[in-house]
Amino acid sequence: VLVRHEQGAAHAADGYARTARRPGVAVVTSGPAVFNAATAVAQAYSDSIPVLLVSPGMARNHPVTTPGSGFLHEAKDQQGAMDAIVERSVRPTTHQQLADAVTEAFASFRHDRPRPVHLEIPLDLMDEVGSASITTVEPPTPAPTDNDRLHLAATALANGLPLYTCNPKDFAGIDGLTVVAVPVPGGHDREPKASRKTRAKR
Repeated sequence: VLVRHEQGAAHAADGYARTARRPGVAVVTSGPAVFNAATAVAQAYSDSIPVLLVSPGMARNHPVTTPGSGFLHEAKDQQGAMDAIVERSVRPTTHQQLADAVTEAFASFRHDRPRPVHLEIPLDLMDEVGSASITTVEPPTPAPTDNDRLHLAATALANGLPLYTCNPKDFAGIDGLTVVAVPVPGGHDREPKASRKTRAKR
């Protein structure tokens, strides 16, 4: 779908992802165009919507440490700016890294908390002809379920007691406080974010 403005492209990808329940993809150019799309992907991050934003970036041999050469749509730190508002911003430097980055983005949309990913492709890499192997990402092993703690959480909810999102370490040693750890999708094989994995019951 061709749009009149980059913000519209990213909002359209967000809207598609919400209605079709599939990842949305927006392709824009570099510099101001990426930042025009920033509002939409920032909202997608807030709402956990899977959006892949693809844009070119400066060539691999471009002096990124000393910007200001006047190259078209040059930005001081495009990847760093986008990395601050999306799940991650990836800049591949080879065709294999590019293929892996796309695979990992769609795997994270399916198996982790779905949040937007920015893919910055260097201009000279886009001009090259190359080959890459398409790999398959295996679904992660779900975290084991602690039925006793799940029952404790269910009992608390049934009795009208609130469950608070917290880090159990913050409440260690407090009398009368029971910490309930509830495994959730995306909390496998790595240290999860406390807000995504832990619950506490007073």
